[in-house]
Amino acid sequence: QQEQEHLEQEQHKHEQLHKQELLRQQDMFDQQLQQRVTDQQRKEQEEQKQQKEQDEQQQFEHVTLQSEHRSQRRQHMVQENLQQCRQRQQQELERLKQENWQLEQEQKEQEQELQVQDQQHKEEWCRASEQQQQQQQ
Repeated sequence: QQEQEHLEQEQHKHEQLHKQELLRQQDMFDQQLQQRVTDQQRKEQEEQKQQKEQDEQQQFEHVTLQSEHRSQRRQHMVQENLQQCRQRQQQELERLKQENWQLEQEQKEQEQELQVQDQQHKEEWCRASEQQQQQQQ
């Protein structure tokens, strides 16, 4: 009886340690994810700020240009510039989507791996428990 209680206490302790480890790993993953999100938001804000400054600068230049010809040429360059900016932003967005997808895949793999480990621990405990019962008989 005492040995059975002791075995159950050991099992409980083992499960608690396992749960703590799972929580620790999940915590770490969440922190990394949050950091990436924060970094990305900061980067987007910075890009928006630069874009705004660029837009203001382009407006100013456009207004101050004297000749029609220079004005048209400038406008053409601005359009090209904007197009390039949009292309870069689009590429960056695609890259981020891909990175996000990969992160989600990694998280799924980790969760599956943890479930497998959890199942193995349960099976090991069941075998040990059966052996214990057989030895007592």
